[in-house]
Amino acid sequence: MKKIYFIFFLLFAFGISSCGHEYIQSNDRGSVRLYQTFAYSAAEYGETGCIENFEGPLYASISYPKSIGFAEEAVNSWVYEIYNQKSEQLNKLREINPEAVGEIYLQYNAFLLNGKYAGIIINGIYNEAGMSESSDIIKTFNLDLENERFVGISEVINMDDPAKIFSLLRERILHEYPDTYTYSHRLYNISDAWLDNWVTGHNGIIVVLARGIFMPEFFGTLTVTLPYEDLDLILFSKTIPVPDPEPDPVTEPEPKIEFTEEDVIESNKKIIDTDRPFIALTFDDGPSQHTARILDILEDYGIVASFCVMGRYVEAESETVLRAFQMGCEIIGHSWGHPDYTLLSEASIKKQIQDTEDIIRSVTGADPPLIHRPPYGAINNRVKKVSADMGYSLLSWSVDPKDWESRDADLIYNYIVRYTRDRAVVLFHDIYAPTADALERIIPKLMEDGFQFVTVSDLFLYSDVELIPGEIYRNAEKK
Repeated sequence: MKKIYFIFFLLFAFGISSCGHEYIQSNDRGSVRLYQTFAYSAAEYGETGCIENFEGPLYASISYPKSIGFAEEAVNSWVYEIYNQKSEQLNKLREINPEAVGEIYLQYNAFLLNGKYAGIIINGIYNEAGMSESSDIIKTFNLDLENERFVGISEVINMDDPAKIFSLLRERILHEYPDTYTYSHRLYNISDAWLDNWVTGHNGIIVVLARGIFMPEFFGTLTVTLPYEDLDLILFSKTIPVPDPEPDPVTEPEPKIEFTEEDVIESNKKIIDTDRPFIALTFDDGPSQHTARILDILEDYGIVASFCVMGRYVEAESETVLRAFQMGCEIIGHSWGHPDYTLLSEASIKKQIQDTEDIIRSVTGADPPLIHRPPYGAINNRVKKVSADMGYSLLSWSVDPKDWESRDADLIYNYIVRYTRDRAVVLFHDIYAPTADALERIIPKLMEDGFQFVTVSDLFLYSDVELIPGEIYRNAEKK
């Protein structure tokens, strides 16, 4: 118990909280698990006020904005109300269990927009003895500083067509949290309640979704940004609250680029400049009748990709698989028959992985990379354990145009061009003709935008990301 208490104290003393203005002390001592919520980085409005208690029974570290003018009374009242409410809740529990302890941890983020508006999020967790999971605490405030008033979402964006807003929210959730696709049926029941906690951020409306309320609890707290350019703005119709654009740079002759060993890596006789963006294209569920055409397109542009193959199709398309391998593309296992691994036993999961690995090796003559992509991106602790035992890392994705759903080359193209970012893992399926159609336009466009194309293994290698067996990897973005 003393060890846990000491760790709890050190974590707060050395950087989890910068608090130190107010200190609430108790004579009771105990231990409590430390949870951390996602960390914000903006505190652009007001000063930091704190409530701290490292003595228990309610361990507390609460930071909140002070010196915020007309909004100060409302924000302070809410903070102290929450603290007192949780103290009373814990005291009632201690009447039954005198040894019970709890914790409350809150942090805040404040965005200042053009000096006229401010968006404040205060969020964190509460946990006490007997709770299997911590519960979220979330509160948002949106301030019109010039008129000294709080604003509602219908004053900021046009809500006459809520279905349009809900559709955008669903799209952004799936984009920013690809694993939610498994539970995407919930995203077709979005209502006004999903927009209860929102603030005006620099680049869009930030929506915070409490854990366990809208999606299964294991997804944790979801934070999603609705880009301003996708919204019909009201309050900001003339002045969109984004940072002032930088002046156009003076056009100068481009210097000759000289590559050094530190920033250049040679692979398949191609030079990869790690100071420029690079991505990994991945193709699932093949090989199929369309895979050869996709290889033609890749070959025409002199680039490579990674093919996540189903073992049962490899033998029939062995020439295509071998051609991809000889082109420098990567062949990754994607199960034998595409079952949901989370519904299988450990032995069945292992067989799906092993059988697929064996047939890839028999065709290419080389060991497959120690990366595996589970069907549907469905992963639980059992899948992680089997993968770790077999030495495999788990591959997910960060960009998903849902080619399997739309089967529309224009929609696929528009999505990829809009959402692809440096070091992304892009998900396609090489079993649809529209995917190949879109690819003929996507590759030259991305190349024009400066993107380079590498295999999944090289994506992580060039990004200095060490792949750990049993862990999930969605991209190789710089930290």
